[in-house]
Amino acid sequence: MKYHYAIKIIAPLAVALCACISPCFAENFAPSYVRSEVGLDSVNRFLVIQDITDSTFFGRTTVPLGDWNDDGIDDVLLSRYAFSGSDDNAYLFFGGNPPDGVYDAEYVNLYSIMNAIGDINRDGYLDLGVIVPPDFFFQVHFGGPLMDDTADMVLGRHYSNVISSSADLDDDGNLEIPLSLDVNGGFVKIYDIEAGSDTIAEYVIPDTSTDYGRNLAITDWNGDGYPDLAVAAFMNRDTNFVKFYFGGPDFDTIADFQINNTSPQFGKTLVPLGDFNADGYEDILIAGGANDPYGVYFGGPAMDDSMDIQVTTWTGYSPPTDADCVGDINNDGYPDLVWTYMLDGEVHVYLGGPDVDSLPDVFWRDSDVPGPQDYYGREVRGVGDFNGDGVDDFAVYSRTSSGTLWTGQVDFYAGWDTTAVDAPDDNPLLLPDNIRLRQNYPNPFNPSTTIEFELPCRMEITLNVHNVLGQEVKSLISGSFGAGLHRATWDGTDQSGRAVASGVYFYRLSTGADQVSRKMLLLK
Repeated sequence: MKYHYAIKIIAPLAVALCACISPCFAENFAPSYVRSEVGLDSVNRFLVIQDITDSTFFGRTTVPLGDWNDDGIDDVLLSRYAFSGSDDNAYLFFGGNPPDGVYDAEYVNLYSIMNAIGDINRDGYLDLGVIVPPDFFFQVHFGGPLMDDTADMVLGRHYSNVISSSADLDDDGNLEIPLSLDVNGGFVKIYDIEAGSDTIAEYVIPDTSTDYGRNLAITDWNGDGYPDLAVAAFMNRDTNFVKFYFGGPDFDTIADFQINNTSPQFGKTLVPLGDFNADGYEDILIAGGANDPYGVYFGGPAMDDSMDIQVTTWTGYSPPTDADCVGDINNDGYPDLVWTYMLDGEVHVYLGGPDVDSLPDVFWRDSDVPGPQDYYGREVRGVGDFNGDGVDDFAVYSRTSSGTLWTGQVDFYAGWDTTAVDAPDDNPLLLPDNIRLRQNYPNPFNPSTTIEFELPCRMEITLNVHNVLGQEVKSLISGSFGAGLHRATWDGTDQSGRAVASGVYFYRLSTGADQVSRKMLLLK
């Protein structure tokens, strides 16, 4: 149940700092590149919030909060890192239609290593996890209208990035949160963090690999209905890895699955993507280092260590700077990915869905954005529906500089509604450049599913279903088909008409020269 209270603001502080944080309302601009099928003419930067105090990292961390003031619009928290340690404050901004960009509450000495970690005390509001120097104790602040500067729970000294969500890993009814013990890695401790629980770790993973546990992520990758834990170890001399610990009643500290990589940066970024490719399973983005692949691994019962979508291989001396699953910013029902590269001031947007591939759908540089931009893309975060138009938005860190001084800022970008874009009836038919196989729907399915494919011209094709061993189960289509969109249906039977067992299957579209395949899941 949610309780309605007035936000508590310390009046003297609010008056003293109002002149330091300034909102600016921005305008649309044309990005460097947009795929024609995206239906976007311009990018809407609807708000810029600047800290006009010299040389502070205002906006160093952006935390999406959900709806803290119960007005139906999402809110955000922006941190200020001021180097001195005495002005590391955070500022609450209520969303609105439009948002006014004036902060609604200030929290003193709330350090910038923080994130929303779920609703720990079950009051309907997201709560904060904060790691506070110089001792790096992990603090929990219960969020909502009554949040103040005092921690509600304090655990021991920890050095991991704060995970984006707690979860019931062992299916005991209580939420757990994992944290790494040491700045050099090793010993991930998992705490039962429900209100009233003690501060003794419930589980300890005793891995001493370099930087083990500095990055962690939680979601259900194997599709069994229980949240799973991913833990990265990077900066090792030889093999770096991400280990997966599958959740459920039998949860333990022995890794169930592992992806290895020789890149020293592999796992430095872990981003749960939700069901990015619309196959019924949640996926994960794992960062590689300079000159190494950086991309998406699809989840599922048959999850393997092969990268499924390579979003970049950077040829410079530094990999992309940050990435986040920013929600559904084009309102088509699928989660989307944005990654940034600060050194060149770039933003790359990948729209999720059945046709997701390795090419960005929207791309722009800081030179496309109105006004001076510096350190553009140091951080990107999805912020929910901050402008109240019903579509998810996202924020990008930037700053302006003059000589040796700079001021921090956060730019807010509006999502757009793909479903509201109407194509004229007299538009010519747009044909693909090559064969295109769409994700089946529904997926998972029982008893039947529809498969769509597109052809650029008339050609001989076959469409077959295979099992996980590569054996052909059924031939759905064989023959000559013209250009355009075609559909086939599979009813879950083999070539003899017998019903097949539940499980993962593959459907493959083949021509004389090319073939493409996708996964699907039959559940009975």
